[in-house]
Amino acid sequence: MKSDEQRLLEYLKENRRITRAECWEKLGFFNLPARIYDLKAKGHLIYTEWGRNETKRWAIYVYSDPVEATGDITNA
Repeated sequence: MKSDEQRLLEYLKENRRITRAECWEKLGFFNLPARIYDLKAKGHLIYTEWGRNETKRWAIYVYSDPVEATGDITNA
């Protein structure tokens, strides 16, 4: 059985972004900020955008693919 963290990472790689409500609906757990923290601590690039309406504000976590070094250094 996969952990919440593993399922979250797979979801982010496929869908690129997630909110707390989506996490509950799609993955079945609600402690999204803690799992995002764990993934960031392991080196995954995840940043936070903010959604808002007249009365509320919510985090949208966005996954970014790692950048691989090519070893090719050129002057632009």
